[in-house]
Amino acid sequence: MNKNILIRCDASKEIGLGHITRCLVLANELRDDKNRVYFAIKNYEIAIEKIKEQQFDMIVADDNFDYFKWIEDIIEQQKIDIFIGDVRDGFPIELISYMKNKNILTVAIDEPSEYSKECDLCFYPPHASIDKSKYKGKVSMVFAALEKVNGSFSYRMIAEPTDKSTLGELVSVCKNI
Repeated sequence: MNKNILIRCDASKEIGLGHITRCLVLANELRDDKNRVYFAIKNYEIAIEKIKEQQFDMIVADDNFDYFKWIEDIIEQQKIDIFIGDVRDGFPIELISYMKNKNILTVAIDEPSEYSKECDLCFYPPHASIDKSKYKGKVSMVFAALEKVNGSFSYRMIAEPTDKSTLGELVSVCKNI
């Protein structure tokens, strides 16, 4: 079953490329499984460039945007089924409650703020020091690996060797809800 998936991340000189790089890896996997993937990003040139390179749809926030209204509008207009957040910019926790009330699967990646504790799934790098008991959803440890494929380098997500839940599980969940 095809899903409409919203990924919220950014990239800039200050933020770096880590968030958008891992989200693009995930987005490509999800698109390969016939899902429709949208990126919600702030108006950062490098983020826009990276998403355009991969030919994904994107919704760019105005400079003076209302965070809740911006995401709410995207959810309504694109009929979002799954939300994936990989940002550290004050994402409103109320938006997670709003999404859950609409039966949208909520996912946080490497997110230390309070909103992640409300999400259905959370993915963290193995070095993260978190208390899993404070989270309402499932928490897994994952990290990105650089590998050479057909002569060029690409990133892929892999799980901690002792952890059976991987980002592949997220892709599987996206296909089965």
